[in-house]
Amino acid sequence: MNCKKIQELLITDYLDGELDQVLCNRIQQHISGCIHCRQFEERIVPFHGIRHIEPPTRVWENICEKITTEQMLPQGNWFEYLLERLREFLLIHRQPVFATVTVFTIMVIALMSIQGQIKTDTGGIVVEDFGL
Repeated sequence: MNCKKIQELLITDYLDGELDQVLCNRIQQHISGCIHCRQFEERIVPFHGIRHIEPPTRVWENICEKITTEQMLPQGNWFEYLLERLREFLLIHRQPVFATVTVFTIMVIALMSIQGQIKTDTGGIVVEDFGL
């Protein structure tokens, strides 16, 4: 076994006593000959048996929501997915989006106003309105 696999087993199952005796012997044999894995074991032994802390319920809800959203992506309706993403974006970035929309609206109104002035200023040429 390589060091990466040994260290993974040390963290997950070895210290908890969940491995069979053959695998435990192989790990012990590796640790006795590998200074890096022996030091790794010495660093993690103090953490064995520490109290398991349960994360808040909201953390699990967020994780489940992200998984569900990611699962929807390839199979779901793209339009619904984009609407959901837009809704999330707008909820998070309300003020910057409002400011951007306001500036954009002012720019559009200004451009329409300028275009209206250019069209009405015909340089002295009389333009008749036929009521169309």
